[in-house]
Amino acid sequence: PILFFYLLRDLLIQKKLTFENILFALTLGGIIPALTGIAQWIFNAGIPIPWDIERRITGVFDYPNALGLYLGPLIVVAVAKLALPSPAREGARGWARSFWTFCAILFSIALVLAQSEAGIAATIITIGLMGLTLPAWRKKTLVLGALACIFVLAIPASRTYLITKFTFQDRSEQVRLTQWT
Repeated sequence: PILFFYLLRDLLIQKKLTFENILFALTLGGIIPALTGIAQWIFNAGIPIPWDIERRITGVFDYPNALGLYLGPLIVVAVAKLALPSPAREGARGWARSFWTFCAILFSIALVLAQSEAGIAATIITIGLMGLTLPAWRKKTLVLGALACIFVLAIPASRTYLITKFTFQDRSEQVRLTQWT
């Protein structure tokens, strides 16, 4: 990773590579793992043990959270590319919007099928924070956030689930606490 960083930095400094191209390449790289994972779910095949019991897709990775950690940031990139104006894509606006929309939807489906709770939560929180920083999105984000909180807290099952997660009573959180200790 360190050598890759220096290579990338050097290419950017020499103007042989643009930031737009890097984001495009990274996002393009997420399509195969996402499609592989969705195929795993559709055909119920190729999911490694023990994830096959819960039918949590893994894509090309060994465990579902790896897929979530890979695709979550790419969803944020795709949403940001759709939300923020970019002079670089003015000429190919229709193609670019279609690409970023396709990736955001595809990666979101794969993330949900991977059932990566942390990946889903981090993606939602990051997009929410991005929405709060954009003046055009601020009111909509606040209203949507308030409605989501009311909706989640009004349903007893979701409220119990959140309490279990935030108080570290879940098995996954117990493992984290043990690791931290």
